[in-house]
Amino acid sequence: MTEALKIANLYFDLSNKSDFDGIGKFFTETTTYSSQTTGVYLGCDDILAMQRVFHGKFASLHWKINSAEEVKPGIVLFEYNFTGT
Repeated sequence: MTEALKIANLYFDLSNKSDFDGIGKFFTETTTYSSQTTGVYLGCDDILAMQRVFHGKFASLHWKINSAEEVKPGIVLFEYNFTGT
């Protein structure tokens, strides 16, 4: 498993726990986060603000990773199922 895939999988583990301190360690002020659901965000503060709002909409949430592939160096594409209550 590549380093990028390890980091991406750890990110989802932390997201399933809503561990924003842990998640924030992955982002810098130039990190870009893109989601079909929520949009595009630039920088750690912007990304974490979006995630806090998103996670706050659910009593519990979980991402189940079905597949993960490093499509270019450092760029990981996931297929997942999301459940939230």
